[in-house]
Amino acid sequence: MYPSIRQAKMLERIRHQQFCNIYELATSFSVSEETIRRDVKQLAKMHLVRKVHGGVASIHDKVESPFQKRMAEQGEEKQQIAELCANLIQDGSTLMLDSGTTTSYVARSLTKLKNLTVITNSTDIAGVLLPSSGNHVYIPGGEVRQDDGAIFGQSAVEYVQHFNVNWAIISVGGIDNQLNLTDYYPLESDFSRAVIEQAQEVVVVADRSKFGRVGLAKICKMDEIDILITNPPIPKEIARKLHSMNVKLITDSSHIE
Repeated sequence: MYPSIRQAKMLERIRHQQFCNIYELATSFSVSEETIRRDVKQLAKMHLVRKVHGGVASIHDKVESPFQKRMAEQGEEKQQIAELCANLIQDGSTLMLDSGTTTSYVARSLTKLKNLTVITNSTDIAGVLLPSSGNHVYIPGGEVRQDDGAIFGQSAVEYVQHFNVNWAIISVGGIDNQLNLTDYYPLESDFSRAVIEQAQEVVVVADRSKFGRVGLAKICKMDEIDILITNPPIPKEIARKLHSMNVKLITDSSHIE
């Protein structure tokens, strides 16, 4: 069972505000309070929110924290991953990047390159790369998320389908024990899947804290990507599975498995 579009938008609001009352949600979405209560009951059964007196609150282990806080989390690891990723890219490359804190770090590392063509749904990434030397940056239309300025929706998915690029660089919310790539919201996973389909080489950038986390929405199986960049140490069993899937594992500048 997956949340409806209204419920997914409710999750976004609850994530940002941490708490919403029933009347506020009913007014915002132009539905009855009873409808909102049914939505909350369903989301609570899925362990995505907590029912509390007078309203609904977020659950931190399933709903991401605000963007700026996430940028600070695992910052050193994300910076190292970003540098490793940028070392794969050459001047004049064409890229797609989805929204995420790790891909935002990658964008900052890409500013040393020239003449890139970049398609992204992240206004943060677009703002970082647009001033750089000779870059062309494209961004889709769609609904802008308040938390991080990311753009989602069917129009964003259809927009990226008009491009073919050398590289897709995506971030993930979690990597489950079967090595499926997951994210927290269906709209995010929809966009990431569209990006993957348009690229010659697909790179996932994810610090090791993402292993064992399970987001609500599945993006794809690990064997659908080409390169995973993360930080060590990586359990030998995971490295073995990645090798059997023909996924290149990069953990540092001199260690490629």
